[in-house]
Amino acid sequence: IRWVRRLKGCGSLSAASPRRGNGVVSAPNGQRVWITDDGGALHVLDTINTTKEEIYFRPPSVEHRWMESRSSVSLFVNLNGTETEYAVYAVTDVAHDDQNSTSSRIIAVHGSGDLIGTLRWQLAVEGVAVQTPQIGTDGRQIYVTHNDASGGRGYFSVIGAEGNRITRQSSLNPFGPITIQSVDGIDELYWGEANGRGHSASGRIFRYDSSLMQTDVGFKIVTSTVVPPFIWKENKRRRMWIGGESSTIHGWVDGRSFFDAPSWSRQISPSLRNGTSPITTKIISSPDGSRLYVASASTSFYCLNSKNANIVWKAESFDSVYTEMAILSPDYSSIYSIR
Repeated sequence: IRWVRRLKGCGSLSAASPRRGNGVVSAPNGQRVWITDDGGALHVLDTINTTKEEIYFRPPSVEHRWMESRSSVSLFVNLNGTETEYAVYAVTDVAHDDQNSTSSRIIAVHGSGDLIGTLRWQLAVEGVAVQTPQIGTDGRQIYVTHNDASGGRGYFSVIGAEGNRITRQSSLNPFGPITIQSVDGIDELYWGEANGRGHSASGRIFRYDSSLMQTDVGFKIVTSTVVPPFIWKENKRRRMWIGGESSTIHGWVDGRSFFDAPSWSRQISPSLRNGTSPITTKIISSPDGSRLYVASASTSFYCLNSKNANIVWKAESFDSVYTEMAILSPDYSSIYSIR
């Protein structure tokens, strides 16, 4: 262990602390670590000078609301990768007396200089923010899905880098979290519907194109999902995989439109407590796109052939479930996860 830090405001049973949905994100130069906690605070630690005082930011509370966060943090870094310009995350202001009054805020803080860790802007959005806002390739747009607190209508919002809402689109069904990728400098985003909090077989795929400022929706009913799709691309080859209800994975491989029916679907180790429980951790792939790594809704972890879903290997924990997306080691020889 190189160093250990106790986060401000954390460390007791009644205090805030990082939990599932929050995140620990390293700046590209490795000099700072950005951490969110479930009470809505943001912590910034210096990894070089570990005696340096923690930078701590907590947004002002909204009257008669309880602030919480299930968001990690997204960083926008300048072109040479040396300086974080700003960071964004989401908090939810829970109304205990009226669920329909619950709303969220997208928070942006300064990422460097004397203003680091101070409020840049905040913008209120309807309902509950879904996981972590995503920053576009050029840093000028921020994307987030958010849903009515009752689990009804879903929203997709595009926000400018100065905190102005550019557009908002809605659906009668709730949305899952988004995946973003850059195609020739254009942001493409994909997400699914989250009907029944992932326990439903009814759900479609959505796509947003930043050059057209247009959202398209697939007409094929695929699955409900509570995780973002994973997209792999190499030149003109693209594949997409998503985890859905009943511990089922759906895959679209070379040549298949993401709006068509999946190339394959495979159920892996369903939950023994509830057979409709969805996959709750994001799928990842090997760099060449040939292997998938994913935790089931039960106590198993799988490596699958990405083209046909055949099992390459399976690891069984027997007594616990995996709670976080797996991470590949830099040399691709090992996989790390938390259960």
